[in-house]
Amino acid sequence: MGNNRGFIGIGAILAVVAVLAVGGIVYYAGTKNASLPGAIESSGRQNAIQSNNGQLSAQSTYEYANHGFSIELPKGFVPKEEQAEGGPAIVISMPVGSLSYVTDSAFWEKYNIPSYTYLGDKKIGQNTFKIYKYLGAFFYWFKQGNVGYEFGGTDSIGIEKLLKTFKFTGWPQ
Repeated sequence: MGNNRGFIGIGAILAVVAVLAVGGIVYYAGTKNASLPGAIESSGRQNAIQSNNGQLSAQSTYEYANHGFSIELPKGFVPKEEQAEGGPAIVISMPVGSLSYVTDSAFWEKYNIPSYTYLGDKKIGQNTFKIYKYLGAFFYWFKQGNVGYEFGGTDSIGIEKLLKTFKFTGWPQ
């Protein structure tokens, strides 16, 4: 009979590579700051939001029509969008951490989320997010149909302030 230890070792290596890829994507997206062609800044809507350091910054609503959501980002912040290498996702940089727009949530839930520690559900703004933690980072997961939105980063307070402005708007018909 054959030895199955080689297959178990390969599976473990693939799982570690997938987890490292997600962590790298979150870190990379959180540190990049360039233009995002898919975002349309709405004119005329500005609010003030208090950041962690106590300073106020103006907000502008960005609509991501192709991705089915809108969100308020600090005035002057220019998000960057990139295709993820570790799965069916587009990573969008945010002022705190990043957003992974996941085009196949079943894949994400099968290969990424099981490595996270589930902390609970929380209603933030208009949506209820599943909250996870992994390697010191927090992940806020929202799913609509087979599409998921995963906000990730180490600043949970900042992410939750941002999520208060996240609105699922639906996809173009």
